[in-house]
Amino acid sequence: QKFFNHFQSNGWRVGGKTPMRDWMAAASNWMLNSVNFAKAPVQQVLNLNPPKSYNDPL
Repeated sequence: QKFFNHFQSNGWRVGGKTPMRDWMAAASNWMLNSVNFAKAPVQQVLNLNPPKSYNDPL
C-alpha cells in the first residue's frame, strides 16, 4: 500500500524524474530495503535527580 501510494503521488517516476520501467522489480526492492528504513528505537531522556542548580558557585 505504501509503495503504491508513494509512486502514484509521484506519477510513477523514480527519483521524480525517470519513468518507472518495471514496477514489480521496484516493489520487490522496496520490500527488501524496508528493513533498512525501519524506525530506530528512541533514546530515553536522561533524568537528573536532584536537578542541578547552576546559580551556586563551583
